[in-house]
Amino acid sequence: MSDPATFAPQLLNISNWVESFQMVGASSAVLTAKHVCGFMLWPTETVFDDGTPYNYHSPRDVVREFSDTLRKSAICVGLYYSLAANFF
Repeated sequence: MSDPATFAPQLLNISNWVESFQMVGASSAVLTAKHVCGFMLWPTETVFDDGTPYNYHSPRDVVREFSDTLRKSAICVGLYYSLAANFF
């Protein structure tokens, strides 16, 4: 497995995404909130049954930022959440 610490979206600029969506005339956009591999784009306190922290998540709430930014721009929000590898 990859080291989850390698994902650190400090420089992520969702406003830039919105500008791109607007330039192409998009009325909606979809974000993959949880990938099939299990990585989630929001912080969580989830633990496995043995108490081990589930570390495959973003320290930054990208889902909330994406949703809030798109709503301010009148672009419809869609979220994709893969149920594969869903341990909970």
